[in-house]
Amino acid sequence: MGRIIDWLTTWRHGRAAVAVASAVVFLGGVLGVVAHDGDDTQVQADRSRTTMPLDLTTDDTVAPGGDDTTSTSSLLPPPATPSTTATTAAPTTTTTTAPALTCTGAASTADKTGLWLVDVADGRLRRVVDQETDRYAWSPDGRYLAYLDGPQTQRRLAVLDLSAGTARTLFDDHPVGNQLAWTPDSRAVVFAAAHSPQDHRLHRVPAAGGDPTQVLDLDSVPGDVAVRPDGSVVFTDGGTLAVADADGGNRRVLVQSDSTRSVHAFEVSPDGARVAYTDRQQLAIVTIAKGAVARAGAGETPSRALAWAKDGSRVAFVAVQGGVERAVVARPDGGDAIEVGVRGNDFALNPSGRQVGWVADRGTTPKLTVTDVATRADRVVGTNMWQPTWSADGDAMAFVADVAGHPRPAVCQAKDGTGKRLAQLAANAAPYAALAWSPSGATLAFGVLA
Repeated sequence: MGRIIDWLTTWRHGRAAVAVASAVVFLGGVLGVVAHDGDDTQVQADRSRTTMPLDLTTDDTVAPGGDDTTSTSSLLPPPATPSTTATTAAPTTTTTTAPALTCTGAASTADKTGLWLVDVADGRLRRVVDQETDRYAWSPDGRYLAYLDGPQTQRRLAVLDLSAGTARTLFDDHPVGNQLAWTPDSRAVVFAAAHSPQDHRLHRVPAAGGDPTQVLDLDSVPGDVAVRPDGSVVFTDGGTLAVADADGGNRRVLVQSDSTRSVHAFEVSPDGARVAYTDRQQLAIVTIAKGAVARAGAGETPSRALAWAKDGSRVAFVAVQGGVERAVVARPDGGDAIEVGVRGNDFALNPSGRQVGWVADRGTTPKLTVTDVATRADRVVGTNMWQPTWSADGDAMAFVADVAGHPRPAVCQAKDGTGKRLAQLAANAAPYAALAWSPSGATLAFGVLA
């Protein structure tokens, strides 16, 4: 979708908790984007709106090679037809473990802090940003990768043009908020900026560079932002969910915050007609044209919206009740709501809407499971695996997994019943940002903290 979807998860390797996003929270210092040429010379990007060459043809690590150490997982379950019968009670679930497959193959090593890209087909690994950069989003056409960097009080917006091999600062006039969203045509990025502690505004800036345009003033601290297919924007403003035209006109409140309701997170449907959201008490879907709200379940803060199926047939939420996390999958009208992955974390809805990948942490061993939404059958993929992330077509899953013989895990892929190691992390490195597939599925982005 080309925009950041916040979701809180737990990194279990080393038992350290971190916040990640579907593409991400920023901790990095104020450092420029760098590229590395063959002799590892760094080229610093200045903070003005200028373009610098970025060498995307030379790896920042050794070429794929080394040992062929493997980790094991299980086959992903075959697709199933979505259920059309309303569910009032959870049926008995079955859990199976498919024949083991290996996450194997030679892989380059990611051993430095920064944002990395790996080509899924040939394993070419590139570090494209050299500091902690864990909020980033692919443009819908896959040409650009927008990201935020710098400390919270100085955060700037930058973009990598992967086709031209350049990096550009788009906005650093005022601190940029935590969220950004691409326009459907991939030509611009919409984001919030703090002009002062009491003055927050939404802006739009061209991806190719140029002056930013103010979209609208916000009444309070901004939250999330998304752009609908028609170019209009959906955003949260101090807990109030609202929509406005692309130029900021015709602003309309969809869900008003009050003493009992404050929208925590939301996700716009693929056709732009509905918004799934969570507040302090419920999981719900609002129809933008009519303002009608359909309730899909109950939750407690910090419940959060998760994702829509690509065809809009299902929406999944992550809900918290009594301190227990679970995924709730429902139809757009709120019906047929079912629960999967109770006491899980790291939830990921397959774009087909038919499967949910999730991680259950029983004690100290994370277990990656895929649940069929229609049958409620669980398939164990493997243990010591986390951060499941489906490709846009839903045919492949990327995840992080422990690898025998290595002190740190690897980034792996499962597809067509086979496993493939895409990148190995060095002894001093660990993944800290969510994996993010490019729209074509050819490239995977991930953050590393060394």
